[in-house]
Amino acid sequence: METRQAGNEWLQVVSMTDDMRRYAEQQQWETVSSLAVQRQARLQLFFSKLGDVSSDQRAAIVSDVKQLMEADHLLLAAASEIKKAMAEGLAQINQGRKAVMSYQGCSDSI
Repeated sequence: METRQAGNEWLQVVSMTDDMRRYAEQQQWETVSSLAVQRQARLQLFFSKLGDVSSDQRAAIVSDVKQLMEADHLLLAAASEIKKAMAEGLAQINQGRKAVMSYQGCSDSI
């Protein structure tokens, strides 16, 4: 793969990761998911065309991949927190619904 083209494709991967982080902060999870799929496809294409690289290029790629993995870890942690909060909210709603149903059952028997 031509070095300039590879660099541009890699910059697009990094840009998509930044976009994923920004959308996650806005809790736009469908967009994050869509970007993750697109980014994965771009990563597969990038690595399939990469071919032989110098040790300097390899070191740079390894460093960048580690940064992508850290970004993914942070995104997963944020998604996990949101999921936990939503589950707690649903549990409270269900508890409230059960209380209302119980109250209605008691008032019907009066």
